[in-house]
Amino acid sequence: MKTIRFTKKLKIKSLIFFKQLKLQDYDFNNINLSNLKLPEIKENYLKLSKFAMKFPQMIVDSSDEIKGVIIVIDEFQLLDCLENPEAFFWLIRSYNQEQYNVGYIFTGSVSQTSNIINMINGQNGAFGGRMLQFNIDPFSKQSTKRYLDERLPNLKFTENGFERFYACTKGISTYINSLSSILLTDKACDDEVIKEKLLLNVDQIVVMWLYVWGTLNSIEKEIIIYVVENENVNWSKLYNEFSYAKSTITKYIHSLLNKGIIMYTYDGEYVLSDLMLKKWLEIKRENDGIYPA
Repeated sequence: MKTIRFTKKLKIKSLIFFKQLKLQDYDFNNINLSNLKLPEIKENYLKLSKFAMKFPQMIVDSSDEIKGVIIVIDEFQLLDCLENPEAFFWLIRSYNQEQYNVGYIFTGSVSQTSNIINMINGQNGAFGGRMLQFNIDPFSKQSTKRYLDERLPNLKFTENGFERFYACTKGISTYINSLSSILLTDKACDDEVIKEKLLLNVDQIVVMWLYVWGTLNSIEKEIIIYVVENENVNWSKLYNEFSYAKSTITKYIHSLLNKGIIMYTYDGEYVLSDLMLKKWLEIKRENDGIYPA
């Protein structure tokens, strides 16, 4: 009789498979064996969440080679769309405080004053200020110049060309990479070349906004467009402009704040957090006659 030896990977895969069978509820009460109907299967969130939260530590415990697991949750500000995001953060904490080999990193584009920040790391939040919080600022002009010299030494600018390049990208690495990738390297790029490339390739440069825009609802888009077209926009102006209830305006303002799309200034006004979004909408309006749907 042969002994079957499971590899560590196979053990983990087998564990996942058998656990999946236990994560759902199976109702056999209405089964008629004569016609062999399948049982009714219902998702059990309690079992699923418990398994998901315990699984990273289980991987570590089942392996001599894996010393720990780091879970990265990107664009975590979108969790605010959950029915109860605070409960989600408390769920993570309830397990994580007893898991010494599992760490979480939350990343996203969000205002430092966003409500989602308070939910997770505010004094009354799930982690109560005990999480390490790092704010990554855009590159300065000098850092942008050094970065381009190191990565793209063949890319040259006139003085006003670099000024325009930095004004367009604002030192944001995503825009630096996308705009520089479409510039010519056979001659120095001046102010006019930068503007022309931006106008002709704006969708490629702001590709992330194409995705974000598609996830917004009609009210959020209306608010953004109003901010683009007007100055000194505050809550009262938005309420007077739109025929929505106060609670609706407040709800979607908070949603846009938590998604890092708009910011609340010290003057009590709302502005776009990224001027490239404003430029993209203006260009689409000018070229197509309408804003993106």
